[in-house]
Amino acid sequence: MRVLLAENRVSLQIVYKLLAKNWFVDLDLDIVSNGLEVLEQVGRERYDLCIMDLRMPFLISGEEAARGRCQPPLSL
Repeated sequence: MRVLLAENRVSLQIVYKLLAKNWFVDLDLDIVSNGLEVLEQVGRERYDLCIMDLRMPFLISGEEAARGRCQPPLSL
């Protein structure tokens, strides 16, 4: 499963990478740090799941952007 995770805190990025590597063998996790990177990444790759905060830095109308490019959208 390909997952895109948007997380702007570096410490949590490290934790999520370790969890994905050690606990979820079949998970292909990409992590970006802001809304612009989300839009760039989903324009390049196809994801099964996108997880992002709607208040992510540098993203205007985050819900609409995620809904249009990530199916199904999951917002936290």
